[in-house]
Amino acid sequence: RWRMLNETLTSEVTSEGLESRLRLPATAASLGTYYCYVNNTIGESIPCEIDVTGVAGIMEKLGDDNIIVISAIVAAVIVLVLIICVVIIVICRRQRQAGKSRKGARPAPTPSPLPQSNQYISGPSAPASTCTSTHSLA
Repeated sequence: RWRMLNETLTSEVTSEGLESRLRLPATAASLGTYYCYVNNTIGESIPCEIDVTGVAGIMEKLGDDNIIVISAIVAAVIVLVLIICVVIIVICRRQRQAGKSRKGARPAPTPSPLPQSNQYISGPSAPASTCTSTHSLA
């Protein structure tokens, strides 16, 4: 039997074998001191006293199983982000190296339209080699 402020609580109580549980809503009205009395053929026990001082924190509400699941999800997200970062770094390095190899390669030399000094022009396209000039002295 559970009591608070001389009021017996029955609707929020569940009992299984030797265990009795009191389930409370997370409201300010639920704060206070609760007493659990044990009744059997011998009589009533000295009450067990429980002080409810506030709504349980997030870690207490989650429980051990949920904390493990949340930790696993967070770890998986971190690993995924790290893998994505490594892939991006590898792609950027390959692109940079490909750009350097294109810049470092020498282009094929283009033939010059003018003859070099050590080349001789011959054949039908060669200019006439005779030069005539007239000078008069007066």
